[in-house]
Amino acid sequence: MKNTDHSSNSPGTLQWATVLFFVALFLGLLLRVIFPSDMEWKNDEVWMFYASQTLSFFKNFSTLGMESGAGIQNPGFSLWPFMGFAQFSSTPVGMVQWVQWLNVLAILGALIAAFKLFQGEIKTLWMKTLLLMSVSPLPVLFSRKLWAQCVLPPLMFLFFFSYRKRMTQVGAFFWGFLGLVIGQIHLSGFFFTASVFLSFLIIERKNLRETKWGAWVFGNFLSLLLMIPWMQEAITHLGGGTVSRSGSWANLFKLKYFAHWLGTASGVYLRQAFKSEFSTFMKEPVFFGVPTGLVGLFHLVLIGIFGFLFFKWLSAIFFKKTGKAYTEKLDSDHRVFLIASGLVLGGFFSFLRLNVHGHYLIVAYPWMFFWLVLLFQGRKRLFSLFISANLFVSLYFVGYVHIEGGIPEGDYGVSYRLKENWPILDHPLPEFKEYRKE
Repeated sequence: MKNTDHSSNSPGTLQWATVLFFVALFLGLLLRVIFPSDMEWKNDEVWMFYASQTLSFFKNFSTLGMESGAGIQNPGFSLWPFMGFAQFSSTPVGMVQWVQWLNVLAILGALIAAFKLFQGEIKTLWMKTLLLMSVSPLPVLFSRKLWAQCVLPPLMFLFFFSYRKRMTQVGAFFWGFLGLVIGQIHLSGFFFTASVFLSFLIIERKNLRETKWGAWVFGNFLSLLLMIPWMQEAITHLGGGTVSRSGSWANLFKLKYFAHWLGTASGVYLRQAFKSEFSTFMKEPVFFGVPTGLVGLFHLVLIGIFGFLFFKWLSAIFFKKTGKAYTEKLDSDHRVFLIASGLVLGGFFSFLRLNVHGHYLIVAYPWMFFWLVLLFQGRKRLFSLFISANLFVSLYFVGYVHIEGGIPEGDYGVSYRLKENWPILDHPLPEFKEYRKE
């Protein structure tokens, strides 16, 4: 790609860029752990807390998790991490802090791995990707919830790094093992694993023998053993016709996965959390009773920058026939995961007519951000502005929730800190009847 940024690369400039990188990264990570009592506190969160506190690995062990939207209970692995957290935390705030810090460690661990495993431009791409993911609003939101899928980010990084080492016994084993584990944590993970495997077969079709297939099969086998109780449950429900097997035909054409992909990458997809309060949020911050509308202005900045890059990318692909320039320096491993997460997974969801929600795309982290960073190549100042706008929106999102006690009119609801009663569980396990705050 032609470099359109003529900013200086002097030692002083690079030094300042490094300082600003780590300041922005620190702030993005801080937003994940600050004000933990402002967590969402609705039926799913109550269920997860109560189940993990009531059950244990040594007494009242459960092989199944919460009921899914398809009408079948999730695999036990969706609950087991929280049962582990419950061994050390007896309060909802204490448990959500495990989720928050796990997400912080995921980004820091990936950053360290990128420094060790990559060189040159690939290392720079990873640093920018992790920076963008750290300040982007939706990853911040999904780092602060008692949801099974919110523990996925560290596993998604490990899944990719294991895949890269598939030529070794250890790497191939964990590629196989983690592929089914992420599906047991959230069902979208099964689709992502299948997408990666299909993309791998196509792109690496001439190099299949390099993979240690024995170790990969063994990893899958061990992970499959953990799924046996859930598979029995799934077969029972499928046979009884109690599972919702498909969605509306309209979902085939809505392409909601791709809309979420673009919205997540651009940082402008917080509307679901706010719903009718979104217009109020756009007017923030308010000084002396006067709305400034800076949040709305920065949303326009994000939309403008993203739109510019997106249409430049489309133009390069369909008109100038230079689209390969964006990915020509990537190795096949990165291309496999980009295609799997950006195209194949969306195809699966659309073909199955699923009503895709934003949290389904956690399995695709960090690849929508990696893709967008590719579009920024040669535009350092524009990237800095984009990072600043994302950080501003995320800061005011967390601040708004803290000041307002949640988002009462939105999907977020009233925060745990201000909830007077815990909601009644809609989908309890047999021994879970009702749980209210004393």
